[in-house]
Amino acid sequence: MDMVKIVTGDEAEKKLQQIPLSNDVISTRISDISEDSLDQAFSGIKASPVEISIQLDESTDVSNCSQLIVMVRHVKDKSVVKDFLFCASLKTATTAIDVFELVKSFFSDIGTDLQMIGSVCTDGAPSMLGNRSGFAALMKR
Repeated sequence: MDMVKIVTGDEAEKKLQQIPLSNDVISTRISDISEDSLDQAFSGIKASPVEISIQLDESTDVSNCSQLIVMVRHVKDKSVVKDFLFCASLKTATTAIDVFELVKSFFSDIGTDLQMIGSVCTDGAPSMLGNRSGFAALMKR
């Protein structure tokens, strides 16, 4: 006996079978959900009455590819909201200037100035915290 039929019954099974589940349909739905999530995060960032906070973590995966993950905290409806902002591969190296340019480019693409960032949290790696050429120093400039 079909598991869907057992769990939901005959009527629900018929409704579920009418839903198109091709690769293109699923891919489009995933893309739409992703776009909507980003739009919500961007609107929250832009509408925040105070400066936002970003948290960065750079790591290297098992295939030796460097990844940068950025989270954001902002105020929405009198409460602090934490959102996943983006994850991107670092094309060359994990230097502070590469990380800075990636973050700067992302904020430019969404139409938000880096001046909106009030605080930065990192894992303490030298490329992030160097006094003269670290990411934090580049952000201060």
